[in-house]
Amino acid sequence: MKDLLPSDKKAVSLMIGYVLLIVLAVGIAGAVYSFLKFYLPDTEIKECPNDVSLIISNASCDGELKIELHNKGFFSIDGAYVKAGAVGKVAKDTLCFTDQTGTGGTCNILFEGQALVGGDGSQTVKKSGLKPGEIVQPGFKSFTPKEEEIEIEIEPVIYVEDKLTACRNAIIKKVVTCGESS
Repeated sequence: MKDLLPSDKKAVSLMIGYVLLIVLAVGIAGAVYSFLKFYLPDTEIKECPNDVSLIISNASCDGELKIELHNKGFFSIDGAYVKAGAVGKVAKDTLCFTDQTGTGGTCNILFEGQALVGGDGSQTVKKSGLKPGEIVQPGFKSFTPKEEEIEIEIEPVIYVEDKLTACRNAIIKKVVTCGESS
């Protein structure tokens, strides 16, 4: 009986060692999980509704680029990424709107502060997003076309749950020949 007692103590200390090792491994895994959950972004991707529709109703580039954007969808559109470049070029220049309210300094892509075109041709300064049926004529900061034919690409952006979201399913393109209206 006395011979069994020392070997039992070794088995108990060995089991305590394994339990401590498992507890330590689970603790480290929990710490790594909570650290990564805090630092990694939310995986939920915000998407635009399918009925977002922005069209180029008129475009010209007589010395400078002038476009007229018409909201034909069912939702207000808060802004747009406007890109222009050579036809077929994948990477185009992103154009910044001029801010007609006098503030600025950054690359503005929002319609707030842009010229809103009325039904009688009158223009007023836009105070918020582009509502369905409205037309806007944004001005652009220092863009002069270098080619005779340029391709304009418009990607609408809207606020979804207070986050600015690009509408990748509503991108439109139009080729404009400089020196002509289309």
